[in-house]
Amino acid sequence: MGIFCRSMVALILTLTPVAGLAQDRDSATFDIYFRGIKGAKLDFSAIERNGRYSAASLVRSSGVVGAFRTITYEAKSQGRARSNGRYTPSLYVETRNNRGAIRTARMPYRNGIPQGRELDPPRPPRPNALDPTTQGGTWDVMTAIFAVFRDKPVTQVCDVNQYLFDGRRRMRLSMQATQSSADKITCSATYERIAGYSNSELEDGTRFPFTMTYEPNGNGEWHVTRVDMSTIYGTGYMVRR
Repeated sequence: MGIFCRSMVALILTLTPVAGLAQDRDSATFDIYFRGIKGAKLDFSAIERNGRYSAASLVRSSGVVGAFRTITYEAKSQGRARSNGRYTPSLYVETRNNRGAIRTARMPYRNGIPQGRELDPPRPPRPNALDPTTQGGTWDVMTAIFAVFRDKPVTQVCDVNQYLFDGRRRMRLSMQATQSSADKITCSATYERIAGYSNSELEDGTRFPFTMTYEPNGNGEWHVTRVDMSTIYGTGYMVRR
């Protein structure tokens, strides 16, 4: 399912709110299409309150793909939030269920520095995996999804330029506004593979562009309504229900 979507489809989850947070939350459901065929559904939910955030999403195969193969990816992230849309993760958790084969990964942070993945079942490290303790200041991918999918003021739309770390690999997500009007803003974005990848992964590509469309949410902020993606398997897109 390739790059941004593939990364997104690999970082997903059902929300477990941070204790003590008010229950004001963003939530959305997106249908995901590959080459025009519906293949998955993304449920997203998040809370940001009192200097903390908790975000989660669940991706489940659906449509034609779901008829033949049940796959779910759950993920959640939580940490500190600042008013300017900047975040410091404290915990990332991921669960993958591929037709009953369940794998989980848990990655805690200390002062913004990832402390390595705790895997169940245990697995040997990949040959090209980076040392997590060298990746201070990065976001986990769920935090990145939260940053781009949350409802936000117009001044923060397209305002993401951040390095990411998934426990093994370093990536970069960058966005900039390319078109704007009173009722629509289009962001041109790039997901870039930086380090920790195998040669075969790098041969598949290192830069993957995508486009995000934001529209007013009716409450004075803006939210994502569509994502158009370029993947190693062809074009794909997500549409908000």
